[in-house]
Amino acid sequence: MSVQRPTDRQPSHPGVGVALVLAVVLWAAPARAASIDNLLAEAGSAISNRAFENALDLANQAVGAAPTDARAYIIRSRVHYRLRDYTASITDVDTALSIAPDTPASFTLRGMSEYQLGQFQAAIADFSRTIATAQESTTAYRWRGFTYFVLGKNENAVVDLTAALHGETRDPEPYRIRGLALARLGRIDAAIADYKQALRLHGDPAKLEYLLGNAYAAQGAMAEADRAYGRIGACWGTRCPPPPPAGETDGE
Repeated sequence: MSVQRPTDRQPSHPGVGVALVLAVVLWAAPARAASIDNLLAEAGSAISNRAFENALDLANQAVGAAPTDARAYIIRSRVHYRLRDYTASITDVDTALSIAPDTPASFTLRGMSEYQLGQFQAAIADFSRTIATAQESTTAYRWRGFTYFVLGKNENAVVDLTAALHGETRDPEPYRIRGLALARLGRIDAAIADYKQALRLHGDPAKLEYLLGNAYAAQGAMAEADRAYGRIGACWGTRCPPPPPAGETDGE
């Protein structure tokens, strides 16, 4: 009679094994999601605080932890942009778009890097994609306006920057660039109004006083031009006193 020898192998219970694995997966998924969300939030905070190397480390962790999450690539693209690594920024946006193709903000971000690399037509195409899918996109209008200005398309620049200023009025740069475009178009009074508004918003005083001087000179208003040029030396590297509120005279 044969004797069955004992074995070290444990009895198999497939139902228990599957249930255990499923329980682990269900437990780990929310934890992973919370971890990614935390990494993305911390990276965004680091960008806001200009701690870009720390932000890059956090973004790399996010990509490693969630390689199929488009948000991780977008946050890392933002960091690369702030570090002026525009090619790497574009690469990350491309990856994000391969995962989530219909993300308007991704086109804007890629367009900004293309602008910095001098790829102006590609930038306009990407800003236009955002505008076509998200009409309220202030950032896309702003950057497309800047790009049109660089390309000498001044009417287009004025239209886009005006659209951008409907959604954002605290940044002096759209006023300055729109003023330059208006001056190119011979609309000097409107250009002067934009330069003054940029000064009120604490734009670069020396540059803006110089532009004001040029605009007044183009009108033949040499006394005003001389006063604007005279203010440049007084505020170079500091801050000029802002001009009076819109609708009031210069008081000079």
